[in-house]
Amino acid sequence: MDLPARVALLLAALAVAAALWSLRQRGSGRVRAVDAGTTLPSAWTPRDGADLTLVQISSRYCSSCARSARVWTAAVADRPGVGFVEVDAEDHLDVVRGLGVLTTPTTLIVDAAGALAGRVSGAPSPRQAAEALDQPIGAAR
Repeated sequence: MDLPARVALLLAALAVAAALWSLRQRGSGRVRAVDAGTTLPSAWTPRDGADLTLVQISSRYCSSCARSARVWTAAVADRPGVGFVEVDAEDHLDVVRGLGVLTTPTTLIVDAAGALAGRVSGAPSPRQAAEALDQPIGAAR
């Protein structure tokens, strides 16, 4: 194979990889509906009259978990009745598997009754975090 053909093949492979990565990232940071069949540990459910609790599932080697936690903490800071909890996936593998969590960070939105109202995969931007908190509970896009 000559050089121009190799370069064209390499560029095509890069274009396909970029397109696949872009599609994967498109859903990152957006609220999705969930199947509420899994029972959550009591530490993950709202306490002290909270209307909503965000439970971020993180892992020790997650490169974007700390950034995501900062975004969520800032987003809930001026919202009374909304709490934020960060948990390590390794400490709750059975629950994490039951929820089908495949990537960290994944943030669960838990309503006042302790039911799952939505989930956000990936690290949200500050705008996405605010939009997630402004949605009616259970109204995933």
